[in-house]
Order: sequence, then structure tokens, then C-alpha cells
Amino acid sequence: MAKLEELKPPSSNSDSSSSAELIENCFGYLKLYSDGTIFRSAEIKHKSTIQENPSVIWNDFLFDPLHNLNLRIYKPKKDPKSPNHKQLPILFYFHAGGFCFGERFYPNPHNSSLSLCSGLQSVVISPDYRLAPESRLPAAIEDGFTAIKWLRDSDFQTLTWLSDVEIDFDRVFVFGDSSGGNIAHHLAVRLGRGSPELKPIRVRGYILLSPFFGGVLRTKREEEKPYENFWSQEIYDQLSIPHGANVDHPLVNPFGASSPSIEGLRLDPFLVMVGGDEVMRDRVEDYAMKMKASNHQVQYVEFEGKQHGFFTSYSYLEESKNLIQLVKDFISKNSSSII
Repeated sequence: MAKLEELKPPSSNSDSSSSAELIENCFGYLKLYSDGTIFRSAEIKHKSTIQENPSVIWNDFLFDPLHNLNLRIYKPKKDPKSPNHKQLPILFYFHAGGFCFGERFYPNPHNSSLSLCSGLQSVVISPDYRLAPESRLPAAIEDGFTAIKWLRDSDFQTLTWLSDVEIDFDRVFVFGDSSGGNIAHHLAVRLGRGSPELKPIRVRGYILLSPFFGGVLRTKREEEKPYENFWSQEIYDQLSIPHGANVDHPLVNPFGASSPSIEGLRLDPFLVMVGGDEVMRDRVEDYAMKMKASNHQVQYVEFEGKQHGFFTSYSYLEESKNLIQLVKDFISKNSSSII
């Protein structure tokens, strides 16, 4: 089993004395060695900064004591002058990070959650999940399921902190960004249409932004441009997939040779979005087309000229309002569907 070493930040050469071969180096912050040793820096420099949004307030809650996992809940600040008592939908937001990086309090997921909460007028729940390579797939997917079960099983409706907002537990949506989009896909397949095992909670739709899928057969875009500032195919190849598997594993490639068919399954609707200049653009489009061919309801949107992380890095800017409006329209359209 891999062991975690508490070492100095990557600016130090303290980890270079290891006799093991360096297998993977992610931005200097995460290193995997041939003997299973893992170096993970406790100090990560973020290009984005924490933004403030006075229209939103948030709080943290422990949802998985076994793995010490927390989630952050965001709610719109109530306007005392407004008589509107409209029930708010719930949006689960699973952050990006290649399954290897990210926590709810990082600038990108925090800023994105603020923007989604404010723009959608929705309660947003942003869970942490176990990270690879210490915890490889399916750990993150299992944690996503645990987070949604927490909503079902907790005394959520009587939490004092949420007593000033009215919540519609019949309108839950799942938003997954990059690796979070992978989690969202597998949750959709596991829960099925109407999420009957979550009653009285009901998931009505899934939003996948640049979902992080892979495959042995590279797409044209992956061959031409295998790297971006925030993306690398090798994160899958070495760090995230189960031991002994390759990138055609069903958890990585939903339409790989060994992946079970999803044709005939009854699933809730999908909104799939991707940047037009992303490395993953071809793979995401292929995923959306194959989902449609399997008789699932999929809306596919491409943002011309945008690279990976275009929303999460700039979720508070004007250019991200189009994406939020698409999500708002998707929620509105699928809030009253009948199973």
C-alpha cells in the first residue's frame, strides 16, 4: 500500500534523495515513486484568489466521519424586504482536480460554488472526496454517493443554520466539474431515473462540465495537444485508475471494451458542456453523442475558444454568466418531469 510522507514543498530538494524511480510528477506538488512512496506538498500556490459574495453565506459540515470528509453548504442570503418564499433547489457541486487535487475551500471550487449559489438561487453543497493516488478510483465515486446519502439521512431539514430558507428536496441536481463530471456520470448510472433509493430526496438531472474520461485509443485532439495548464492525460495513466488497470477501465472510459452497456437504462437528463479549445473536447463530444445513441436525454454545449477550467478559474467574471444561465434553464426545464 502506498505510504504518505510529510515532506517539504516542491521548492525544496528534500525528496530527491529517494533511490526509487520517479514515475509521475504533477506540477511539482504531487510525486509518485516506483516503490509506492507518495510526496504530496502541503503548500499549493493557487492562481485564483478567494472571492467574496455578500449575497451568499456558507458553512461546513462533517458528512463522513470514517474518512473525515467534510462538505460546504452555500445558501443565498435572505432579503428581509422580499416577500418571496420560493423553495430553493439543491445543487451538488463535485470539484475538479484530476481526482488528485482539490478541496472544498480551494479558491476555484469555493468561487464556483458562490457563483452558482448566487446565480441559480439554489442551495449548493460542495463535498470533499478522497484523493488519488492515496485513494484510487472508485474511492471518489463512493464518497460522492456517501455525500448524497448524507442529505437523505441527516436531519437536514431541522438544521438551525438552514432554518431561514425553504428547500425543495424533490429538486436535487448534480453538477460535476472535470473529475467531478466523471463522478456525476457514475452517480447517474448508479441511482437511475428518479433516484428511488434516495427517497424522499430526488435527483432530477446531471450537469457535466468537461467530464474527465479517458481511453486507450487517443482522440485526435489528445494526440495533437496532450497537455494544458490544468490537465494531463498521465494523471489517469499513473495516478487515478485502480491498480493493474488501464485507461479503458469502466470507471475511466464509460464506453470502453469492458464497460457494461448503459443502453436500456432509465437515466435522468444530462447537460454536457466543454470548452472548444480543450484537450478533452473530442472525448467529451464523443461521450455526449454515445449517450444520445443509447437513448438518453443529453444537451451538449460547446464554448468556443475556451480551455479546461474556463469556468472554475473565472466563475465570478461576466463571461461565466452564460454557463450559469444554461444550468439555470436546465434546472427549470427538468424540475417538474414525471418518471
